[in-house]
Amino acid sequence: MPKGSKLVNHFLAKGRYTFTFTEVKELIGGSADSVRAVLRRLKVKNELAMPTNGFYVILTPEYQHLGCLPPLHFISELMQYWNKPYYIGLLSAAELHGVAHQRPQITQVITEKNHRAVKCGKVRINFIAKKNTASMPTVSQNTPRGSILVSSQEVTAYDLIGYARHCGGLSHVSDVLNELADLTDMNKLLEIKHLYPVPWVQRLGYLLKFLNKNNLIMKLSDWVAKNSKEYTRLSLSNSEVTGMRDVEWRVIINEDVEVES
Repeated sequence: MPKGSKLVNHFLAKGRYTFTFTEVKELIGGSADSVRAVLRRLKVKNELAMPTNGFYVILTPEYQHLGCLPPLHFISELMQYWNKPYYIGLLSAAELHGVAHQRPQITQVITEKNHRAVKCGKVRINFIAKKNTASMPTVSQNTPRGSILVSSQEVTAYDLIGYARHCGGLSHVSDVLNELADLTDMNKLLEIKHLYPVPWVQRLGYLLKFLNKNNLIMKLSDWVAKNSKEYTRLSLSNSEVTGMRDVEWRVIINEDVEVES
């Protein structure tokens, strides 16, 4: 049975860059402690890393300086290991759609429940909880190790608004949205509005109006007029409820938004 570097080569020969403790134990036999000893020696040799308990990634030479594989090379397998729906979201999704302001140092992943961040060598993955993750439209993108799920441009736009505090605040979100809007479809924005709280739609509509992306929001404006029950704060991180109000979107403008020219 393969052990040591032969174990690594066994999986590489199958096109595999990840495996689980259970797989290895079944493959090489022996006690759990003896299997852990084999895997521990490979980690010391910088041939393996363990992003989470019982889940291993193979460190090919070009990534040994990271102490891990890049997150997009193993995130699908990791989420399958956890048996959780997911998609790459927020600033990480925007970057994959070709919009990057200050390249994110942390990969942002949306999943159904809160989960502790993954820290593996120099790699960081943050998880943001969203109950209806599995219902969200995604697109598949290829990586050197397979395919990953990424939020659609329209889902990314709504999520940036709803999770602005994870994205550097509303001014940074607006910078990203300013470019992302050019890749966004008005009808698709309208189709998925029911997947979000009405206040999120109100804030997105206001910011798109602020950015002069009026071609995207005509139909949304009519829907908000019929369905919004009250004014919502533009910034939830600011408790201030006084100041200017946008009547069309029923938004209290309680934060000045600055956009890069």
